[in-house]
Amino acid sequence: MVTGQQAVWEKLTILYGSETGNCQDLAKIVAWTVTAKVRKASQSLAVQVMPCDDYPIEQLPEERLVLFICSTTGVGEEPQNMKRFWRLLLRRDLPSDSLSQLSFAVIGLGDSSYLKYNFVAKKLHKRLLNLGANSLLELALGDDQHDLGPYVKIDPWLQEFYSQFVLHSPEGNAEEDHLIEPSFSFDFLDDELNKSASSKNEESPSSTTKFDELTPYEATVVANDRVTAEQHFQDVRLLGLAIEEPFRYKLGDVCSVYPENSDQDVETFLAMFKDERLLGGDSSRRRFLMTVRQGCSSWIAKSSYYYHLLRHRNPCSVFELVKRYMDINSIPKRSFFHLFHRFSQNDLERDLLRRFALGTDLDELYEYVNRPKRSILEVMADFPHTTPHVPFHYLLDLIPAICARPYSVASTPATSAHQVDLLYAVVNYRTRLRKPRLGLCTNWLASRTTGDRVRIFLRPSNFALPADHADRPLVMVGAGTGVAPFRAFIHHRAQEGIPANWLFFGCRYQDQDYYLAEEWKQLAERTLLTVFEAFSRQNPDQSKVYVQNRLVEQRELVFRLLIQENGLLWVAGKSQQYPQLVREAIADILKHQMDGDDKQVDDLISRLELRKRIQFECW
Repeated sequence: MVTGQQAVWEKLTILYGSETGNCQDLAKIVAWTVTAKVRKASQSLAVQVMPCDDYPIEQLPEERLVLFICSTTGVGEEPQNMKRFWRLLLRRDLPSDSLSQLSFAVIGLGDSSYLKYNFVAKKLHKRLLNLGANSLLELALGDDQHDLGPYVKIDPWLQEFYSQFVLHSPEGNAEEDHLIEPSFSFDFLDDELNKSASSKNEESPSSTTKFDELTPYEATVVANDRVTAEQHFQDVRLLGLAIEEPFRYKLGDVCSVYPENSDQDVETFLAMFKDERLLGGDSSRRRFLMTVRQGCSSWIAKSSYYYHLLRHRNPCSVFELVKRYMDINSIPKRSFFHLFHRFSQNDLERDLLRRFALGTDLDELYEYVNRPKRSILEVMADFPHTTPHVPFHYLLDLIPAICARPYSVASTPATSAHQVDLLYAVVNYRTRLRKPRLGLCTNWLASRTTGDRVRIFLRPSNFALPADHADRPLVMVGAGTGVAPFRAFIHHRAQEGIPANWLFFGCRYQDQDYYLAEEWKQLAERTLLTVFEAFSRQNPDQSKVYVQNRLVEQRELVFRLLIQENGLLWVAGKSQQYPQLVREAIADILKHQMDGDDKQVDDLISRLELRKRIQFECW
């Protein structure tokens, strides 16, 4: 750890690995706050912010100060926008002093209810030290399980971090005095140019062979069938998307979907502003040209979907901007309040919003935003003396871009080369607010009908069958929609005539949410699949039965397939307690069959996980 006299830094690089946006949000707050403080103190500091995978890692040995902010996803895995960075950082040929010039600090955001709590931040901190880097401060770990959220521990740590930059703290509040410069500039077109742009600005995604998060493919809906009973509270659907060359997918791929806001929500949003360019109706069809501002830091990552707008839909109408790009239905994070309160024209509103921004009353913020799951749209409606005064050119810094939602592909190109199937549960629940909370993507997908277009892109998954899978038995443990990737594996292996497939499937009721049951029955009749069902609510007078219970019941079979026949055992479903309970069931099976102690069994499971013989895909 660096101690003693305070260093004078010329540059701060902030790199984040973020799966749900929390680390990205914190990175923006730190960047804005540091910039404000050094400017208030008449100091100079260049601040650079980006996801880990956007950063050219070969420059890391030349850096002097880097703040890493990262989360942990799945079962101890790094976020998607950190995978390449982490893979390169783990290279065995890196010298032990390769980062000796680097001072660093690490913030981890995690959830202590998970088995591998803040695992990525801990691994990163250790790896940087092993490469000779100097730790500026102790590792900071925020716990989402805390009653008031992760910032209870993060905020005091940040005050110590900020003190590394400001040599002489001036009087007054730096955050109040400094307003960041917007990331983009906008020029509205006159009527003639607007008409011309309307006719020319139609993207042709099929004209390229490269499809990614900024150049998605537009697939066509061919099926959207409910697979749970109508009377069941949970609407689960199997979506079929038709695709054409050159778009193709591989077995085990993850398909990410870009949803859209409803027209009603867009009109509600636009109606809150006084700027005539933001009014609803025909005026919102007016188009603008968008450019990246020069000479100032951009707080928006180059991988943000706003850059799709810049590259492919420019000029764009105000209505389209809000509908396709702005995540107005997301729950506002701290950076939203950091910027929002500065535009208020009312002392009471500004004071409350500022308290939210600075975290001076975390309990009040939690009760207002997090507990009821209040959306950005609803928050902005609650502050009528602030929202109308937000300048148009700050909207993209204020409101995050819509993120693509990932789904495991539930089909195989071996039997469905021109169609991608997705299994998804429609999110619809209630809080204390009158209006139900609706998952943006799942409800938008549920409203799609045959012929509608859906913007998608693919990425490979670590949860994919190995090259020699045909020679191995496959044991699959799936609860709920966790069965999606297993459907693809089962169909693929059945097409190749591989019979050694065992599925442990868990749901609530045999007659209500045992989706895909008919498919499993047909495959079982062909002796290509064996299914063990666990219906947790089927018999209310009896103990609940889960997939881990079925595993233990079939301990001799599971042990034979996994250990004696060199098989694969893969688990998919929601995180929290589920993966840990399944792992404990596996440990009980091995301990019982091998008569080993806890350490021997745990070491064996760890080796099997390292060899990808046991894998978890949990979210």
